[in-house]
Amino acid sequence: MPKFCKKCGYVLGFFIVLYGLFLFGLYLYQDRLLFHPAPRQVEGLLTEMPDLKEVYYSFPNGDRVYAWYKAPQNNKPTLVYFHGNVLFAEYHAFRLKPLYDAGFGLLIPEYRGFGDLKGTPSQSSMEEDALTAVKYLLSTGTTANKIIVYGHSLGTYAAVFAAANQEKPLGGVVLEAPFLSIEKLAEERYQPFVPVALLLKNKYPSEKYIDKINTRLFLAHGKRDKTIPYHHGWTLYEKAQDPKLFYASDKAGHSDLPDFGFMKALTDWLNE
Repeated sequence: MPKFCKKCGYVLGFFIVLYGLFLFGLYLYQDRLLFHPAPRQVEGLLTEMPDLKEVYYSFPNGDRVYAWYKAPQNNKPTLVYFHGNVLFAEYHAFRLKPLYDAGFGLLIPEYRGFGDLKGTPSQSSMEEDALTAVKYLLSTGTTANKIIVYGHSLGTYAAVFAAANQEKPLGGVVLEAPFLSIEKLAEERYQPFVPVALLLKNKYPSEKYIDKINTRLFLAHGKRDKTIPYHHGWTLYEKAQDPKLFYASDKAGHSDLPDFGFMKALTDWLNE
């Protein structure tokens, strides 16, 4: 019996060490697990939106960043679009074709660590990326009330943070498939097997800033979203100040809301 208990102790110790190494790896590489950037491939992606032109501006430390820009028509607002956690900005631009065709201005900034930009993406870098993009648009003479920040998926945090940290209210905020926080998402998926609160370095707490947005809000979520559950969007909506509008689709998942009437509803809201 003692020999058996001793062997059990060795086996238990082995699994404890293995689990510890697993948690240590999660802690070290959590941003790499969240972000999936790729070098940009522009050719062929923007042929249907020829008025999008590359623009450059700088961060406070002097590093340059690029974005894709199209001026608005007929005094319409300009949307600053923050994409999700994969690939590069040009890949996501096609989702905005209906807004492009409708004459709205567009600014599609890239994140550091994505496309051709050096750096490592993180919560703090995303926050600075978002604020710098809005600051650039303001520097062109666009007034705050003519700027709409629009985020999809992880980019919704950038939109929420940017809108909540402006001296003057922006013209609006659009959140497509948003989340309460990465911490809440991870807890729902991995607890009790992973102590999320102890390991997570960057929490992307949209719920912390949502009630600080002092402009109109358009929030949309698909009820079949398996990446970010529907209740995240609805709870954020409940926490937000008025005026606000919620668009739900019984059929849409995480990235296909435009296929189920979302862009038409968004265009109508922008034209109000």
